[in-house]
Amino acid sequence: METHGYRLIMQREMIREIEQASPKYLLFINIHTSWLAYAESEKLILAWANDYARKYYELAGVVELWPPEANYIWGEAAKTYKIKSRLNILILERR
Repeated sequence: METHGYRLIMQREMIREIEQASPKYLLFINIHTSWLAYAESEKLILAWANDYARKYYELAGVVELWPPEANYIWGEAAKTYKIKSRLNILILERR
């Protein structure tokens, strides 16, 4: 998410690698300090990830972080769970 000349090249390369690998699981880390996105950051990878996940994956689990503790929600319960913490991890399983 840094703002350098290779940002789009790097994001496109990551997209290509994920699409080629077709991983069984995707994890989306919804923690600002993990992404370190700036207002001027290129966000192609985020838009692509949303579309890709909707098309090929379903929610398998949610990890809600309440430092120093965590709440784990799995399976069908995760699909209808309303996330309360702004610090969370989504576990997506390929359909």
